[in-house]
Amino acid sequence: MKRVVKIVLAVVVGFVAGLTLLGFGHLSIRTPVAQRAEFDCASCGTYPARLIADGHGLVRGDGPAVRLRGVMVPALERLSDQGRLRPELFREIAAAGANVVRLPVDPETWRSDPEYIARYLDPAVRWAGEAGLYAIVDLHMIGNVETGSGQAMPASPALPLAEGFWSAASAYFRAAPHTLFEVFNEPAGITADAWQPLAADLVRTIRAGGAQQLVIVGGVEFASDASWVADIPIADDNVAYAVHIYPGTSVDWRRSFGEIAARYPVLVTEWGFMDENPSPSQGYLNGSQATYGDRLMAFLAERGIGWVACWWDAEWEPPMLSREGTSYTRLGQFVVQQLGET
Repeated sequence: MKRVVKIVLAVVVGFVAGLTLLGFGHLSIRTPVAQRAEFDCASCGTYPARLIADGHGLVRGDGPAVRLRGVMVPALERLSDQGRLRPELFREIAAAGANVVRLPVDPETWRSDPEYIARYLDPAVRWAGEAGLYAIVDLHMIGNVETGSGQAMPASPALPLAEGFWSAASAYFRAAPHTLFEVFNEPAGITADAWQPLAADLVRTIRAGGAQQLVIVGGVEFASDASWVADIPIADDNVAYAVHIYPGTSVDWRRSFGEIAARYPVLVTEWGFMDENPSPSQGYLNGSQATYGDRLMAFLAERGIGWVACWWDAEWEPPMLSREGTSYTRLGQFVVQQLGET
């Protein structure tokens, strides 16, 4: 009997190793996790208070104005596989000076794992709150949600999947005051006229789930252009607009988001650069503090625009952490410096 068990285990190990070699590096054995109908808010009174859009800024439900500044972590399932999805990660981010963390949700992982929210999102949101951080839940698609085309889109129909996710996530986290919902990472290959009503539909889906927290809607052209908001804003009282700005992003910052930031809350939910470690495959990331970082930070500070830098990782580009895990890249040093400034 023992010999049979050893043979079976050897086959399983070999199968898993084979999948890893074929590129399925994040494959993990999923053990069942406890399920609940909604987020346990026994400690919600100690978390950051709900954010409310107030003119072109954000205020906490208990009064003070807030400018969000923080970082983005890699896919939660990857962090879990690496043993990094732990309370210490969020305390580390808070200790660096951040007040927000962006949590990317891979649509295919969510679709394939009925326990995704309980397994990954629930602990991440809870540990963020315990560390004093706001948590942006980001549905991390890149492309056209209407047609399903794009470079990072689910195999199943995109819009129903997005609606399904937000219906579930908004109902689950509706009582978690520190949670923000970013409806779609990077709209691309879609016009502003087509994107606006679809984004409005996703916002309505979130509200139908009972969630009144801040919702974030991205610009078009890989979230680089939010100028359309001046003419066709989302009809909701608690919405902010997001752009992604990298060294190679070919837009006029003032036109694409600077002007609307005088009327509506705006966040840069992705930025970063690769300096001493230029990317061989993603050239738009290559830049430096002198040519890009200082200019962007000055532009945002002048307008009170919040931001999230990516990635708080050593591998995903642009990385803030060194490969050794004991120091920062130049981007990481710059981000931590910015987080330390009041």
